[in-house]
Amino acid sequence: MKMLKDLKLRRKYRFLVLRIEGGEVVPDATAPPAAGAPQLEAALPFSDCRYCVYDQDYTTDDGRKTSRLLFISWLPHNATPYAKMAYAHGKTAVRRRMEGLFDVAASAFADVAAALGIEDDEDSDSDLDS
Repeated sequence: MKMLKDLKLRRKYRFLVLRIEGGEVVPDATAPPAAGAPQLEAALPFSDCRYCVYDQDYTTDDGRKTSRLLFISWLPHNATPYAKMAYAHGKTAVRRRMEGLFDVAASAFADVAAALGIEDDEDSDSDLDS
């Protein structure tokens, strides 16, 4: 899959969203390297399943900047049971073609945010600290 090589080696995309269509896994959406979690959230459908490969930049414990690829299985709660079964069953075949990726299972964007290390500021008690 050429788009995956562009993501892994050339860092041409921040993420690649894949869907199953007619028994084949095909690209559904991509984003430029400057994109982030908000663009990923917008690209994931509210009530349908997808696979996603996300290029995450992070800093190691010793201060080095690096990146890793996350393979996200997007199976939202309100997707049809048929879609969930199809994506769960097809995951093994898709993952065989992609080595060295970290697995993330997500049914809500909060699961994706947690995997990306994004803090949720809505539950913060900072207004009460006066």
